[in-house]
Amino acid sequence: MLRHFRGSFTIFKRHVSALYVTGDKASEHFAVLTPFLNYEERLQNYIEVEENVKRRKMKLNLDDFRNEYDLYKSFKERKKALANRRVEISKLMREAPNEGLKLQGIQVREDLRLLKENSYHLEDSFIHCYLDLPNYIHNVTPDNDKKVVYSFKEVRDKKQPNLSESLLDEFIEFYDSTCYFLKGEAAKFDLFLPMHVLDLHQDKGFMKFSNPDFSRSVIAEGAGIDSKKLFLLKEVDIENKLNLLHFTGNGSFVSFLPFITKLSTFPTLFPMKFICTGKQYDAENHFEHNDLYKVVQSTCCQSFVSTVDGSTFNDIMDEQIEIFKELFEMFGQHFRIYYYPAHELNKAESCKLGVEMFSPSQNKYIEVGNFSYYGDYVSKRLLFNYKIGKDLHFPHIYSGTVVNVMKLILLLIENTENFKCPNELT
Repeated sequence: MLRHFRGSFTIFKRHVSALYVTGDKASEHFAVLTPFLNYEERLQNYIEVEENVKRRKMKLNLDDFRNEYDLYKSFKERKKALANRRVEISKLMREAPNEGLKLQGIQVREDLRLLKENSYHLEDSFIHCYLDLPNYIHNVTPDNDKKVVYSFKEVRDKKQPNLSESLLDEFIEFYDSTCYFLKGEAAKFDLFLPMHVLDLHQDKGFMKFSNPDFSRSVIAEGAGIDSKKLFLLKEVDIENKLNLLHFTGNGSFVSFLPFITKLSTFPTLFPMKFICTGKQYDAENHFEHNDLYKVVQSTCCQSFVSTVDGSTFNDIMDEQIEIFKELFEMFGQHFRIYYYPAHELNKAESCKLGVEMFSPSQNKYIEVGNFSYYGDYVSKRLLFNYKIGKDLHFPHIYSGTVVNVMKLILLLIENTENFKCPNELT
């Protein structure tokens, strides 16, 4: 980018965000929303930010970020001072107009215009860095290793894998990670298990939800997801080249978010508890041609909970643990529920529960379900809010994949002698 400022030319590398659109790009790109950025409050405790990044083992250069912040803050202070001076001159001109004050007013107005034009690159750069900062880490999140909170039965003999090609051919017609077909008992399982999960959640006060398969870049950024890791759909004659269209699946966390984006509601409507079934599409598995555990498309059940604040955290997480127990104990195989360590969270997650079963063929545990707590991190970015009086508040969000059906099918084939769709499901 080339800008002219007081006789000198400077070339800046612009950071571009679909979530935060600066004024100079507003004529080209429609700003869907302006996220609530409480960076002054967040950066008051800079030690917490450094510790957070360290615990997550994130590759963020906080020295550069701090320099960006100091420079951005100095520009804002200078801009505020010029704006105040302009108001002061206008007041003096009304009281006693003269040519000297008029010239000062013209100069201040020009300085303010130039400062505003040349501050866009700083605003872009700083806000881009700020949006990369992670969420607070909840105190239940361990530092180094998974913290197991429940374990059902014992692991079967790890040295006897039971995932031969002939066995798989009975249930799965597999070509590569993008193309496979379920057959027989596996197809029945894929059909009936999501129905069972819906009924299980309805009994616990959840509402069935139907979500879109597609989402925009602004929604992905709001969820703290790198949109480059999602499938991108090519659009013809697109006007907004920042807010692109992605294929995420209607059984994903992102698919819930368009509903709550810029939603202003009443505190009496919480908690909101939704459940949906559908597909998830994982672009990162696109090149995993021969790994059945890393397919692009999977049937999944996704839950979504929002509350007024974090005071009911223990109740929500305890309820989810009980849901996991009730669901997975039905299959009679070993599984365990655990909290993920800090370095395995994505930047939007404050803490995360996982459910995993052991795969003899892979000789490791495979996650089959999860449930994350986001606090108000996503709500602030997507302006999901409620008001008490004139005060604006942001709900706390929980969401997770209750079960990844494809992975569960594979693990049950591995760990049982004769895989069948349980009678309880049909």
